[in-house]
Amino acid sequence: MATVAERLVLHPAADLVEFLVRELHQMERICDLDRVGCHRVEHPPIRARQVEGRELDPVADKAAVFHIAGAWAQNITDDVEHVHDDLQALIAAFDFWSEAGFQGTALEVQGRLVAFAVYSMLTTKMADVHFEKALRSHKGSAQMINRETARQLRGKAEWINREQDLGVPGLRQAKLSYDPEHIIKIGLLYPRPS
Repeated sequence: MATVAERLVLHPAADLVEFLVRELHQMERICDLDRVGCHRVEHPPIRARQVEGRELDPVADKAAVFHIAGAWAQNITDDVEHVHDDLQALIAAFDFWSEAGFQGTALEVQGRLVAFAVYSMLTTKMADVHFEKALRSHKGSAQMINRETARQLRGKAEWINREQDLGVPGLRQAKLSYDPEHIIKIGLLYPRPS
């Protein structure tokens, strides 16, 4: 039987905003200093001044969100079952947006949606980021959507639950790179056979 990932990753919302701002400023500074490094990549990293973070509109942004999710899915080759489940869950989230209390963040570069996050409040102090996807063609957009979501949650949540890493090494590394405050081991409970 397949098991759920072993860990949930929790970040204090305010700390995550500050951490991401510090990291993004460092990335921009490095990019500005090393123009050769920037020109070597096919798509240069986006910069904070090029980005507009805003609230996700579940009606107006739906097609763009599904486009980004589809592009993300095409880049995954080793966990096709998880990808299919993730896309189906995203569709369901939009179908029941209001009823489930979902909210979201959209990230635009020059008027084009390049990343999104969908979250909900688990408690009065904790937000849970259910989906977070970014176009690979816009380097840095994954970090920026994370920052913009944290900014949107500032004052609303003390904690951001970045959910599980699904045992995927790259995803685990990315989630740990934000220096989580707590990592909660999780497991499955099964009823005893009678």
